[in-house]
Amino acid sequence: MVKKSDGHFRFCSDMRRLNSLCEPLYHELPQMADILDICSLNNVKCMSVLDLRSAFYQLRTKTSDTEKLIFTTPHRGDFKFNVLAMGWINSPFYYTEMT
Repeated sequence: MVKKSDGHFRFCSDMRRLNSLCEPLYHELPQMADILDICSLNNVKCMSVLDLRSAFYQLRTKTSDTEKLIFTTPHRGDFKFNVLAMGWINSPFYYTEMT
């Protein structure tokens, strides 16, 4: 746990070993013109922006992927993420696939 400047604590895990073993996945970003075309074709009446401040910790991971996301604490033993973890090289790709 690392203390942030506002006094709250942030959970940090070292994903360097996992990142060195993973091949990066890339996701092509859509162009704004394509998004507007799709919106106009579907007669979109309302658009919104969601709060994604804690987005990674809101998405569940696949059961097969939780073994890759195990972390060890000095006094409590091993734990694994059941939600999408920040710091994993492919988290943004899986985030866009899951939403």
